[in-house]
Amino acid sequence: MIDDTDFNARKVFVRAELIPPKGDILSDVNDWKYNVDQDIVPDWYGDDPSKYEKDFREAVKEWRDKKIFDICRGPCTKIKEDNGYAYYHVCKPLFVTEFGDNNDYRSSSLREKLLDCDFAKSLQKEFGDNLAPTSIDLTSMDGLKDYGFLEGDILSILDINLYRECRENIFCGNEWWWLATPDSTDSGYSSSCVQVVRDGGDVYWYYSGRCRGVRPFFILKSSISVSSETRE
Repeated sequence: MIDDTDFNARKVFVRAELIPPKGDILSDVNDWKYNVDQDIVPDWYGDDPSKYEKDFREAVKEWRDKKIFDICRGPCTKIKEDNGYAYYHVCKPLFVTEFGDNNDYRSSSLREKLLDCDFAKSLQKEFGDNLAPTSIDLTSMDGLKDYGFLEGDILSILDINLYRECRENIFCGNEWWWLATPDSTDSGYSSSCVQVVRDGGDVYWYYSGRCRGVRPFFILKSSISVSSETRE
């Protein structure tokens, strides 16, 4: 570990960062803003700063492309592996829609649209029996189990438990997107609100009749290979 001292900043290291436009980590790395966060740089860096910027961009692209996979023309990240299966989460909204008339995902218009969308059809065509059925817990945030579990869909949105379990591996993005977890139910105080993930990754409640992004997950056998996403 290199100590963050004035001497080392002059001789040893350079504080630099690449900032994606509008926080979009999926964009072309060549379009990311390169920023050196110190006034004085070592002589070795000052002799050829463009070389080090190029090296930095290539390293970031290599890291990003190892994390993001092109599955049915949709960028996805692997968020979990369990008992021979890999869980993949779509990196950006497939579409934006209201959740439904209430916060019960089982009968929601969101679920209906998701299961009938082109991405779901492409997954089924491409992978067939190599897809495993999802299972999500629809227990409300205040602990009510009116909606139970939903099992069997090949494509679903995350519940709060799976989001929390896989949070470190999830690309949160810069748009709000739905979770399946209700705030409460009619046997509690209301069936009008659902959890969403906001830009930055924090979880908040939101009215089911308003529109937010849909970023589902699916499960594949781990033995099935998928390709890295390429953009440049």
